[in-house]
Amino acid sequence: NPAIHAFSHVPAVVNRMNLLWGVQPVLHEHTQTVEGMVNASEKQLLQQGSVKVGDVLGVVGGTRMSTGSTNFMRLHVVTAEEVQQEKRTRKSAKRRS
Repeated sequence: NPAIHAFSHVPAVVNRMNLLWGVQPVLHEHTQTVEGMVNASEKQLLQQGSVKVGDVLGVVGGTRMSTGSTNFMRLHVVTAEEVQQEKRTRKSAKRRS
């Protein structure tokens, strides 16, 4: 069964999502663009080990600031290049620590 990860930058929304059956809420920074949402979500899921190369992410979200403003859906395939980039980023962060 695929997992449902729900990302929000609003702590109250994340708390409410804890009540939804099968949803794993994630508090995450706010992004300004659809591409930013997809990239930030994928990066977080790669760091958690929740996705791997070839997995398809179904991203549903809203770009407006009003309630109930879901206005896009995007399917995104995790590529080997993205996984390698995330590994390089982690190694670089460890060296700086």
